[in-house]
Amino acid sequence: MEYARAYTEDDNILVSEEIKESICSDIIKHLNILTPIVEKYDTFFHQLIYHMRYKEHIAIPDKIGSPETMRKKEIITEQPTLSNITKSDQIALDDFLNTWNKAVSSL
Repeated sequence: MEYARAYTEDDNILVSEEIKESICSDIIKHLNILTPIVEKYDTFFHQLIYHMRYKEHIAIPDKIGSPETMRKKEIITEQPTLSNITKSDQIALDDFLNTWNKAVSSL
């Protein structure tokens, strides 16, 4: 959530108040579902977030910086995979990823 707020408050990125509210409210909707999943798959989730951030740096380097501006330990170029994930957890993660990608693509 802090990342979403910081991301929408970056002075170098012009984001309307409507889009800021949409991004934050969409993410808040997922928190109750995501929190237990994050706790269960903590290491994987960190790697997934780093991978998502890496993809954002590749997609819009002029707005958020090139991948080289990221910390070395946070550069995850290959999407991590998670074995033994339940189908319902996978659906929840995919839904969140789609919500996040929709928010980022509107910037």
